Amino acid sequence: MKCKKLLAILLALCLILSLTSCGRKSEQDKKFDELTKSSAAPESQPESSETSEPASKPEFAPAGSLSGELTVSSWARIESPSQLEIMAEEFMDLNPDVTITVDYAETNISAIPDVNQSRDSYCAQVRAELVSGEADYILYSPPGKLNLYDISKSGVLLDLRPYFDSDPTINPDEYFTQVLDAVSVDGKLTSMPFSFYFDGMYLNRKAMESINVDTSGITTLNSDMLLDWYEQARAANPEIKLLFGEQGKDFLFGEEKFAYIDVDGRAASFQSPEFTRFLERTNALDDAEPNLDKMANMYAQNAYLVHELLRYQASGEETSLDESQDPYAYQFVTGGRTALACVTNMNIFALTDIGFDMEYLAGPYPVTDTQGRLAVSSIDDFAVPSSMKNPDLAWAFISYCLGERESTILTSEQSFGSLLYSQNAPLNKKNFALLAEEFSTVPGTIGYEQLVGKTGKEIDGEALAQKMDEYLSMGLVNRKLYSPDVQEYLDEFYNSGLTTAEQCAEKIQGRVDIWLHE
Repeated sequence: MKCKKLLAILLALCLILSLTSCGRKSEQDKKFDELTKSSAAPESQPESSETSEPASKPEFAPAGSLSGELTVSSWARIESPSQLEIMAEEFMDLNPDVTITVDYAETNISAIPDVNQSRDSYCAQVRAELVSGEADYILYSPPGKLNLYDISKSGVLLDLRPYFDSDPTINPDEYFTQVLDAVSVDGKLTSMPFSFYFDGMYLNRKAMESINVDTSGITTLNSDMLLDWYEQARAANPEIKLLFGEQGKDFLFGEEKFAYIDVDGRAASFQSPEFTRFLERTNALDDAEPNLDKMANMYAQNAYLVHELLRYQASGEETSLDESQDPYAYQFVTGGRTALACVTNMNIFALTDIGFDMEYLAGPYPVTDTQGRLAVSSIDDFAVPSSMKNPDLAWAFISYCLGERESTILTSEQSFGSLLYSQNAPLNKKNFALLAEEFSTVPGTIGYEQLVGKTGKEIDGEALAQKMDEYLSMGLVNRKLYSPDVQEYLDEFYNSGLTTAEQCAEKIQGRVDIWLHE
């Protein structure tokens, strides 16, 4: 089917995201911490707190006059060639005297025997080279476990803000600079996101109508709102779940934890009555999916399949899905339980559903914490080590990748088809608008659209960019900065029943206090 290529990409992205979200420090992490605290900075860096500033004012040579060699280092490639490799080809065509080598530690993520070992080995090598001053390459899409945000203070990464601010080819008004402010650490932009995303949800339209909630008046969601609606909906229908698929009772913690952590003030409030109540309410959730296996659960974040599940249940008509072609999608639609909300990544696919009315689903809506803050993140950042021999050339390539394009459909002589410039929201507003209008023209990028009658819908990219600006006008937090590992305590409470809500909150408070003062 048309959607299988997309599903393979999304599954690979889910794998990477799940592998990069862990906050627990390994022995390699601890050794790196010791090195960055005790080692002198590389000779190429001054010793002051401003080590991430460029040694001199960035030089911006006109396109076509650049020369030199660059290496871009990344852990794993999903597509071959990748978007990065195609943009490197384009840049070299514009600058014949520049040679760019894209060095992937793993060229086929699906063929890695031990993904964790491969990722940890790559991170350990990069850390050692950063500390020793031997990292002469651009880092691209670094695994979350490398945690560039935590190591920024050691001075091993350049602050890219001066480059961005003084680049004559960049008009800040044409970029979502709110994201740059959110991901900066101590005022320094040591990691430049190529694109970004945040979490969202669709709502079961019929269930919301049953509790007399007008979905047209909703702008954002938070855990309190969802739990209130769920409790009302469950009173009318005891079988309804909160979230489609088996998400786990701890899912909402990942959206709400920001409300209880003050990173700047180095304080946390998990022992508050409000958080204890949050634990108690989420513990009452019923997230079981007895008829679905793990793969079928992956489809629970596809809004069109969720819509088909609701239509199938409401109408009693047979689904148009072919079981032989896509058995897991068929299993989800015919065997999944009804729920109040469908989780989604607010990427380009979901964002273009804004303003499109579906019979059984409303949304998508951004999910904030109960303080109204939106957590933004990215998986395709650029970072430049302080030991980079030619940082100006490195920035020239990064600037090109970020810059306005004539088309967001990437093609290459080495590629069997076309690739999207990004599947998330590009940092450049014009690229974002163009991508919203163009993405549906790439074969294999849209699946199940016909189930909701969205096929062929024209997208107003500029209007969507304005909508994105509205979302980003809310308070933003950098999801990557909030990385304390408290999963064992959540498991003790939600899964094993070994602790009370108060005890769980106390343990989380203790762990976060340690993390805040490391």
